Amino acid sequence: MGNFGSFNRGGGMGNMQQLMKQAQKMQQDMLKAQEELKELEVTGSASNMVEVTLTCDGKMTGISIKPEAVEEVVMGNVIQAGLGQNPARQATIKAGLPEEVPAMTINKVC
Repeated sequence: MGNFGSFNRGGGMGNMQQLMKQAQKMQQDMLKAQEELKELEVTGSASNMVEVTLTCDGKMTGISIKPEAVEEVVMGNVIQAGLGQNPARQATIKAGLPEEVPAMTINKVC
């Protein structure tokens, strides 16, 4: 019966204290494991075109999209002042997408 056996047979408070220490150690071990899991990353792909990297606590840390997977770029913008002409086109080129990929900037405020 392990540790519970002697407690059930009248082992007294000594065993209860031992059980409490074991429970506290288990809690500490669990917290440590949770912190270690946060540091782990998992990378997966639904196709050969997109690859996503997530931490084990659900945060996205990276995404990679192959340029040939992008057919069109549509970028929303609220205040375009000072950004130059067609910021979506600029972003498309700076992202390394082919020049043949069309890009459109949408300027809209609620």
